[in-house]
Amino acid sequence: MATLATANALFFCCPFFVSILAIIFLNEKIGIRRWSAIFVGFCGVFIVLNPDFDNFKITDLAPVACALCYSGSMIILKVTNDKDNIYTQLIHLYIGAIIISIIFFILTADG
Repeated sequence: MATLATANALFFCCPFFVSILAIIFLNEKIGIRRWSAIFVGFCGVFIVLNPDFDNFKITDLAPVACALCYSGSMIILKVTNDKDNIYTQLIHLYIGAIIISIIFFILTADG
């Protein structure tokens, strides 16, 4: 299982996912300076992780899945911010997070 430092470092790939999803779903334009900053940050994540694929387990990618889900939720919040108020959005976000957490707990059978 990934350590807390590794999980935290993996979560910092979130700006990469947010940028990709913003291009796809929001038709955002992202300039070269932002892509450069994302690339430098992603290199920092890679350096912190010091990848060793000898002891790799699929559950080690849980923080990456978390970052992807967080990125998706930020895109959804951006799309729905005109239609819903902040409290409705937060309730949906928390209920979704609870459901996904329970499913992940059931599938991994480990807290």
